[in-house]
Amino acid sequence: MSAKSGATLASILIALMFSTVVRADPLYLSQPIQPFNIYVTNVDTKYTIFDKAAGIGKFAATGTPQWLATTSNVITAGSYTVNVFFDLATGAIRQNDPNNSIDVLGKLATDIVPEHFFQSSGVNAIKHFGWGSVDSFDFTFTNNTGTVKPGSDIMTRIMGVSIPNWDDPTFKYTVAPGDVDGKVIFDNTPIGTVEKGVANVWAPTPSAASGLIVLLLGFGAYQAVRRFISQGWLSA
Repeated sequence: MSAKSGATLASILIALMFSTVVRADPLYLSQPIQPFNIYVTNVDTKYTIFDKAAGIGKFAATGTPQWLATTSNVITAGSYTVNVFFDLATGAIRQNDPNNSIDVLGKLATDIVPEHFFQSSGVNAIKHFGWGSVDSFDFTFTNNTGTVKPGSDIMTRIMGVSIPNWDDPTFKYTVAPGDVDGKVIFDNTPIGTVEKGVANVWAPTPSAASGLIVLLLGFGAYQAVRRFISQGWLSA
């Protein structure tokens, strides 16, 4: 491989590192960062036909925030809402859909009025998502405009939603002639009248900081390829 070819390869690797690919992956989130974590219960998860004519499906999750960072930091009068839109024919996320959103609202013990802890919406709000066979879903939203670490990415994992006969949920759906807008494709099953799903939502780091890390990693990869060439590991 020539030095020019090696440099080209490095450029491709860097481009891949910088590209934002929103696709279905296995569950990817690790443990929540506790100081910025909100714990949510009674999570109701549904996937419905949103617009049959346009071939759009809607994933929606709603729940009740319980506490921020510690069980003693109770949240009241709150709501957790996630809305993400997909192309029914392919199951691909609609990254440019302006209706994609996450909003976590509530009052801490000292609050007089509710505040938005985490909030992101609009085109390119979705950065990454994944699902697993345990009826769990991971989503990463960008640019938190809420009060907990504004500017950060927002990570949320929805767990234990118990979707019957749906071992590995897919957002791909073939529309039938009799289908109508609002038809439920999958829905988690409550115990009695209580939805048993739970969720965590947290903000790990400002987007600008994570972008700097990726930049440094990309530069490091390029330098590594240059070293391989200079030391003969890649032929000149």
